[in-house]
Amino acid sequence: NSSAASDVYKRQVPEKKLRSAFLSLYGCTPYSYQRDAKMTRAAELLVQRPEMPVSEIAFSLGYSDEFYFTKVFHSRYGTSPREFRKNQKL
Repeated sequence: NSSAASDVYKRQVPEKKLRSAFLSLYGCTPYSYQRDAKMTRAAELLVQRPEMPVSEIAFSLGYSDEFYFTKVFHSRYGTSPREFRKNQKL
């Protein structure tokens, strides 16, 4: 229903309030939630698609900089994407 959609836009919840509600529900910020979801998907792709280059995985998840992607991945898993992939084969 298009009138229901327009009603949502008319209400305009302040960003700070929305962020606070998200934090209460999920225990993290929307940014952290999205980043963690991307890193989980990256780990899945590293294992399931060993032929897929790390740069392509990074790009497919919205990272235009492979080095930044590697930094974020390392902060989540404590290892680089390449090492993670190599260790999963053992």
